[in-house]
Amino acid sequence: LYERFYRILEYCNNNFDKKITITQLAESEHINRNYFSQFISKTVFQSFSSMIKYIRCYEAEQLLLNTDMPISEISYACGFSDSKYLYSAFKIWWGVTPSEHRAQYAEQLLKDEKFFISDDLEAQEFLRRYITEWHLEKTSVL
Repeated sequence: LYERFYRILEYCNNNFDKKITITQLAESEHINRNYFSQFISKTVFQSFSSMIKYIRCYEAEQLLLNTDMPISEISYACGFSDSKYLYSAFKIWWGVTPSEHRAQYAEQLLKDEKFFISDDLEAQEFLRRYITEWHLEKTSVL
């Protein structure tokens, strides 16, 4: 079950900017749609749509904090059909709007001289893997 969940999560992480459906993923795992929904409901996400929104919000956060892209462009780049969906999903998962989140961390970056953002691709890949594994551990109640 863990391996199945990891495959699903990995697929969603790699394709967050595209349309992803329950039917599509259930077929790729050779299970029916209802079983797939029940399977995801046993995780911390509790639903497929909640899982997709979280993954997209996570990716949006990376763009919010590491680029100057407008939030409307970020929402489309992360697979949201409209920026209002990013705002509502982001508020659910992070407790603030994307604008508030960006502003909050912009202030923190200016104050804290010890904190920096690395452009080193190797460091970014290490962090991505670490965070993905951490999320897998926290969300895997299978």
